[in-house]
Amino acid sequence: VESIDIERYAFPDLEILVRCGPGTYVRALARDLGEELGRGGLCEALGRLASGPFSVEEAVPWSTVEDAAALRAAISPSWRAVSEFPAVHLDDEAGRAFAQGKVCQAEASGLFPGWVRVHGPGGFAGMGEVLGGEETPRLRPRRVLFPEGEDRA
Repeated sequence: VESIDIERYAFPDLEILVRCGPGTYVRALARDLGEELGRGGLCEALGRLASGPFSVEEAVPWSTVEDAAALRAAISPSWRAVSEFPAVHLDDEAGRAFAQGKVCQAEASGLFPGWVRVHGPGGFAGMGEVLGGEETPRLRPRRVLFPEGEDRA
């Protein structure tokens, strides 16, 4: 739990804003707070305002969901879900190798061993792992999501 802010209090109701990481049981916080106060506690309403890089302000209304063309235009690109990972951009040859699940050369400087998001000529392709110990880093495919790239899918 990063923070808990009181938004509104009118006995016996308390509205709080909880900033927390994944795996936090907010209903258990309500129960535990109620127990500490000797009153009992429960969630009358519970809403998620953000998850990772996505916020409720970016949510798509149902009217857009019902219109396939509008929905496609409104959906965020998949790579945003893993935007905290460094990006590696591959040329045609390395992009083909990555799409086939083959280790390829990562022609980029400043890469450290670890997971990266991989973009080929057709856009976001998936997740890879930069392997260390060499002058030119190698890239091992870990999750090939869009072999042709998301923009071509």
